[in-house]
Amino acid sequence: MIEHQMTTLGDLQAAVEDRLNQYEKDQIIARLWAKDPGIWKADAHHQKIIKNRLGWLDSIDWLETQADDLKQFQDTIKQAGFSHAVLCGMGGSSLAPEVLRQTFGGKSGWPAFFVLDSTDPEQVADIEKQIDLQQTLFIVSTKSGTTVETVSFYQYFFEKLKQIKGDRAGENFVAITDAGTPLVQEGGRLGFRRVFINPSNVGGRFSVLSYFGMVPAAVIGVPIKEMIQRIKMEKEVSSANQKIHDIPGAILGVILGEAVKKGRDKLTIYVSEEIGSYGLWVEQLLAESLGKENKGIVPIFGENVTPHTLFGSDRLFVSLSCGKLDQALSRQLDELSEKGYPVVHIKLADPLDLGRQFYRWAIATAIAGITMEVDPFDEPNVQESKDRTVALLKTLQQEKKFPKQEVQLTGKCFEASFSQAALKGMKGKVNLTTFLSLLSKHDYIMLGAYLPYQASIEKKLNTIRLKLSARSGCATMFGFGPRYLHSTGQLHKGGANNCLIIQIVGKHQKQLQVPGQIYGFSELEYAQALGDFQALDAKNRRAVQLRIEPSFLNGLNEIEKLLS
Repeated sequence: MIEHQMTTLGDLQAAVEDRLNQYEKDQIIARLWAKDPGIWKADAHHQKIIKNRLGWLDSIDWLETQADDLKQFQDTIKQAGFSHAVLCGMGGSSLAPEVLRQTFGGKSGWPAFFVLDSTDPEQVADIEKQIDLQQTLFIVSTKSGTTVETVSFYQYFFEKLKQIKGDRAGENFVAITDAGTPLVQEGGRLGFRRVFINPSNVGGRFSVLSYFGMVPAAVIGVPIKEMIQRIKMEKEVSSANQKIHDIPGAILGVILGEAVKKGRDKLTIYVSEEIGSYGLWVEQLLAESLGKENKGIVPIFGENVTPHTLFGSDRLFVSLSCGKLDQALSRQLDELSEKGYPVVHIKLADPLDLGRQFYRWAIATAIAGITMEVDPFDEPNVQESKDRTVALLKTLQQEKKFPKQEVQLTGKCFEASFSQAALKGMKGKVNLTTFLSLLSKHDYIMLGAYLPYQASIEKKLNTIRLKLSARSGCATMFGFGPRYLHSTGQLHKGGANNCLIIQIVGKHQKQLQVPGQIYGFSELEYAQALGDFQALDAKNRRAVQLRIEPSFLNGLNEIEKLLS
């Protein structure tokens, strides 16, 4: 048993032991640290990608050499007296900062921290209302320097600051990017307060172990040197001279991989309140890394359960706790373990132990990729949706409108379009009840909402999710768009075709123009939703897009009744 990580594996026990023994014999850990791409793939194409994505393994050693500079930057930002900070980013550049914000944010004397990772115009406007522009630090975080959402956020707020501060607008901006990107030149030309150049061999979802995680942590007020040391502790227990049976992340990765092979692909994640948002980061790491080649781990986070919830044989469970888990949930996990479900309990000493968990789950993901025989370091289907979005925006520019979608179902407050796979399955009976009947026993439902992050909207969506679960008996996922495109979107298109996707898109009255572009945020958000729906259709996924009128709650109420 690993300290602070306890497992009951049920029907996975023998397979996990056999796999660990085989990996010890094959020297998998030594080969991992030698950065041998052959442990994942033999072909030259994948090996080339993998070789440039393994910097996270020892990036903490580099980060340790930057600790004094990060601390100085942290002190400078605090002394500058910024009242607010807004991180502009997507996917790996935003989800770890969101976890850090929810866990460590709100301290007296530090800027109130916001993460902007939604192109919804109401969401952008809502953040703008909450901040004092002149007293706000904007962190523009993008590995490529060209991420369309991040660049749009930056352009919008830079133009606002320029109107107030003129040539000094750059003083309110910090950038995090790779060497040689357009953002490096932009930051120098416009006088950004700082441009952090990140090592290029650290991929997006693993980038919490670099400037992309630690610069926002510094602005939030996280004790940077201590966080770095926690990460380093986990690296040391995962090192090449350790036996695989003593490495928590490796054991976890083998469990995940063997679970998928046994049909237990729905990883159900429970997190205690103190670190409650951590599941968002794990969700992206697993779905985007392992959801490909018609395989995948389906991370189920934030699912509402009751003592009466019935779970299928496709489940395994992980709980992460800092302090005490909810007593009812703890009892339920014990009962599930007694029934033979695999259950992993991970205990954190305090919130700073998230640093250890970031590293542990990165190791676990790498090892699970070996077991599942997939490359955990590419994301081919994420790019597909991005390409379709760009094409749609070009169509908008040339024709002044988007392609018209065929409407197969209408309600009082919505209209619906179905994918070809869904239409084929419904056999002419086109309604939401028939659509839900397309579910098979071990499928899952993805509920994606291109709507603002408002408490009333999120509450209603969670109610719809709970009713979908109760009605179908299937696992359910939920995500706001376009955030989930950079998180679980890879899984939906590249993983096993065992998902039923419900995409809800708000029609906006509010318009916010993106400076220098022919489109505003509402058009960008719609292009992303439509681009993803087209990609799902092309991948033969069963999907429906429900476009709802303002006010959004009326549309959601109508959809709730039809899906209940």
